[in-house]
Amino acid sequence: MWKKRRSVSGSQKTNSQTDPDVPDQNTENIINDVVSILPSANYSDEEEEECVSSYETGSNVPNAAHKILTLLILSHIFMSNTPVSDKSLYSFLKSLDIDVEVEHPFFGKVKEYIRETLIKNYYLHCEFDDKTKIQTFQWGIRAEIEISKMKVLQFVCEMYGNKQPKDWPEHYRAAENQFREREQKEETRVESS
Repeated sequence: MWKKRRSVSGSQKTNSQTDPDVPDQNTENIINDVVSILPSANYSDEEEEECVSSYETGSNVPNAAHKILTLLILSHIFMSNTPVSDKSLYSFLKSLDIDVEVEHPFFGKVKEYIRETLIKNYYLHCEFDDKTKIQTFQWGIRAEIEISKMKVLQFVCEMYGNKQPKDWPEHYRAAENQFREREQKEETRVESS
């Protein structure tokens, strides 16, 4: 999905980039962007911590790391326009140096987080085809309700650096439709109160 990746050459690395526990400025900027997107502001800090980061990985994975991982996964699925296979998702994450088969120093046990948190908390919907043995993922009901597709699209644009949401007309329409549906539901809720 990502054609342009932000990277830092060896000569540009700072002290924080040599220590995997200290995020570089680029990572901090991404963290701040993601924190503003996931999840919606309908939760107290305690509820937010529970819903996005409820899986105990045995390591100290910061909530922000799980938010970033969640956004990356949902972005890949959204930009694919269709449910994605486990192979597609894991390949995408691998292209970002996130191997789901090994514990990541920032994201922890990714495969377990997907299974134990994102699927169980309905951020991802997963189906398994017994014949083909292919597992597919799509946005779960909770992601559809809580996460703005327009903000996800804006995040993708930022990752590409020179794109605007309207550069992806089909995705832009889907994001606008989600926004309109949410407005209509809110109007209906207010009218019935």
